[in-house]
Amino acid sequence: MTKEFVEDMKLNHPDEYLCDEYAVGRYVWILENIEPLKKLYKLKELWYMELLY
Repeated sequence: MTKEFVEDMKLNHPDEYLCDEYAVGRYVWILENIEPLKKLYKLKELWYMELLY
């Protein structure tokens, strides 16, 4: 994260800013055009999903 990104989060997204550790040098994923899943999945373990029928 850059200093500008951290300041933008602090000023324009205060609720989200409080929920994580925003600091210069940390990594961040910026997601755009997110679409919901077409099928539901049940999470069994952290990296294992089972398709619900």
